Amino acid sequence: MSVKVIERVLNNSKCSSGSKPSSPILSLNYGWVVAFAGFFMHLALGTMYCWGTFTPYITSYLRKFDPSITYNDTILALLAAPAAQTIGFPIGGMIEQKLGP
Repeated sequence: MSVKVIERVLNNSKCSSGSKPSSPILSLNYGWVVAFAGFFMHLALGTMYCWGTFTPYITSYLRKFDPSITYNDTILALLAAPAAQTIGFPIGGMIEQKLGP
């Protein structure tokens, strides 16, 4: 979908009276946008939460290049992901307020 189509869907789906959008086709298209966004959100969160499963394999691979790598070193990547989200959410909110949804 192009940006213009998404903007048109978003602008037409906002109703001040709280009623449904005037065109069912636009609301159907917006539903797909939300479905894809949800899919990618779960993909990103799932990757973060399954890090414990990946850690032994990543650690053993990295030990080929640096034998001093431990499991504690690779767990730091898991700790960095929520920290980056915590820092990024307010920044993303400020960007969204300036540029719009």
